[in-house]
Amino acid sequence: MTGKQQPGKAFWTTVVVVVLVVLVAYPLSWGPFVGAATRGYVPLWVVNSFPYQPLFIVSRRIPGGEAALNRYGEWWRPARDPTLTRPIYDRTR
Repeated sequence: MTGKQQPGKAFWTTVVVVVLVVLVAYPLSWGPFVGAATRGYVPLWVVNSFPYQPLFIVSRRIPGGEAALNRYGEWWRPARDPTLTRPIYDRTR
């Protein structure tokens, strides 16, 4: 008869890797994705649709989050490109 097993090293390593990917790599991937879209490698509508909607939702709920996200996206755009990195949502509706 064996007792309950405690989570092992492999489990906790997996948890740490997943958390790092979700909390660090996913938001940081926004900038290069904007750069690729403004250079024509990815359609701009893809940037503003599904992949980054959770990031947009969270950034709207954090004070200054939208502005920070837009500034980060602008770092990756070509200097002469006037295209918005993403639509600014009208909160009055």
